[in-house]
Amino acid sequence: MELLFSIFSRVINDTHDAILHFLRSNGLPVQDDFLHFMVFGIGGLVIWVVVNQWMQSWLRRADSRVTWLSFFFIFTNFAWFVVVVEMVQRITARGDMEKEDAVAGLLGYIFFVLIYLFGKRVYTVMKQKNKSRSSAKL
Repeated sequence: MELLFSIFSRVINDTHDAILHFLRSNGLPVQDDFLHFMVFGIGGLVIWVVVNQWMQSWLRRADSRVTWLSFFFIFTNFAWFVVVVEMVQRITARGDMEKEDAVAGLLGYIFFVLIYLFGKRVYTVMKQKNKSRSSAKL
């Protein structure tokens, strides 16, 4: 178990440091909480899209209840994962265990999923309007 924790913490810390170094070396003055916002937001969105599709096919429903069920399912998993990441930073002394980083990660997830859902809704409405215009011309 100790070996597993050691590997897990090293992967998290090295990835965290590599992303920060890459962004800062390219002239972007990125703060740690912004990094958490972006990584957990984009990563969470990708995971949510996959889980949402899987739940819709598994439950044989494609409605808003399944969408919100998958949203809260991923949110609860991300909540504990964000805390684990912060604890790893504290235990390994490779970062500060900050509540702001955890909150930023969860807000990133919420932000990116809501932007995706808004964009999907706009696309659906525009597609329906286009369809009604083309059928009115006939």
